Amino acid sequence: MKRFLTVLVFLFCCALMTFSQERKLSLSGGSGFHQFSMASLNKRYFDEFAVPAKLFPKGVSSGIGITGSMMYSFDSTWSLGFSYAYLAGKREGTPEFITWEVINNQTVQRTYYGKSFFTVSSHVVSIQPQVSVSSLCGFGKSTKPFIQRLGINGIVEAGYGFGKTRIDVYTPSDTAFALVVIANTAEMKGQGISIAPSLQIEYPIISKTIYFGIQSGYRYHTISELKDVYGEVWEIGASGTQKQASLEFNGVFANAYLRFRL
Repeated sequence: MKRFLTVLVFLFCCALMTFSQERKLSLSGGSGFHQFSMASLNKRYFDEFAVPAKLFPKGVSSGIGITGSMMYSFDSTWSLGFSYAYLAGKREGTPEFITWEVINNQTVQRTYYGKSFFTVSSHVVSIQPQVSVSSLCGFGKSTKPFIQRLGINGIVEAGYGFGKTRIDVYTPSDTAFALVVIANTAEMKGQGISIAPSLQIEYPIISKTIYFGIQSGYRYHTISELKDVYGEVWEIGASGTQKQASLEFNGVFANAYLRFRL
């Protein structure tokens, strides 16, 4: 897959060289908030198992999004490029471990607290067509300088994401009672399509070279099948009612970014 993506980027760059040098490349990078649906995961894993077992206080509903893109402008209205997004969410907990110990000939119940971590993430690579709404609306012909410089872009990212979930549970440590930390880890991986329409609003902060902007939209990105290191499909639920676990990164997102026009 990495070789395929490398070839795509190489061919894209070669295609750009065939166009007039007046047309420009732009690079952008940003980060922000991303809402995650995770409906099936939260219901079947957290609500029905992890929360009652006191592994975690609640499910995963949001996280961060780190983005980057390379765009080529064919004219003042249309652009095309590649984009990358890293999506990640995390939940921490303090699971209880109860032991019964004999102290002064009496059996005493003791409660220890460990640490638990649940993480979800996905690396998304997309093709990104872009249309300049401000150009279509004739902002450049305005007599007001602010309107002339204001950029509004409509974008649709269509690509593929490679996601995973990881669960780490650490038992407590107490040297007085010979408790040694033991780590239990489970990791599942999968992939799925990603489609993310969004709107950008940007403004030049240094001439027409560096722009600051905000971007907001909705991402549809579901990974319907997850497999462990042995290739077994991860299923959640009580015996006889188990269903495949899925990662649903579907949700609203909002980023702040910088764009550099080359």
